[in-house]
Amino acid sequence: MKYGDGQYKADWHEPTGTCVNLMFDVPRRLLHGTVLFPQWIAGDVGHPEKTMRCQNEFVDDVHRFRDEGPAYPYVTVPESARITYLEQVRPGQRRGRRRGSGPTSRRLHRA
Repeated sequence: MKYGDGQYKADWHEPTGTCVNLMFDVPRRLLHGTVLFPQWIAGDVGHPEKTMRCQNEFVDDVHRFRDEGPAYPYVTVPESARITYLEQVRPGQRRGRRRGSGPTSRRLHRA
């Protein structure tokens, strides 16, 4: 969702019951996110090891763990970061790093 010039928000709910919220402020190169983990993953009775595999291959297990809970109260983890690399790629343009590009180059590729 676009909030303003260069400001975007993305939210999703994962099969584990984890909720994720990300806010991108591209002009200021800032990222803020909040992750809400259910108790069965991150709480006092949590079992994060149950999520340490490709969830797509084990989605039925993940749904069972989620449904067995407990979910509440959620464990809230707020995070902030600085965006250090941006690249604009046009549809159909070959993706892949070129020499001199990447997080250490501090270049912004514009279309």
